[in-house]
Amino acid sequence: MSTDLDGMFSTMPRAIARAGDGGDGMFRAVFSHEDPGIANGIDLRGIPRGAALVRVANPPATLAAPTARLVPIGDVTQALPRTAPMPPATRERVIAARRRQMTRLLLR
Repeated sequence: MSTDLDGMFSTMPRAIARAGDGGDGMFRAVFSHEDPGIANGIDLRGIPRGAALVRVANPPATLAAPTARLVPIGDVTQALPRTAPMPPATRERVIAARRRQMTRLLLR
């Protein structure tokens, strides 16, 4: 069994159903070294570079190529449509719940 332990200590959307799509069917994520204050924020945990993997189950006949752009942290909410806010206290509750779930999984 392979388990990503980073999920115990940071927020990482895993599925569009959990992450949210902004209401237009497009998945967007914000990779950041600081909390961007939105639901689709992915904590880089101090790692300066890496790779992101996107897997699409049951893709449509045509699928747009992924794109990326650099946005200052203060402009993130304006750069995204219908951004779901996630205050720090809510993010901490999400991380704590994920830590409990991962601990139960690992102690089976």
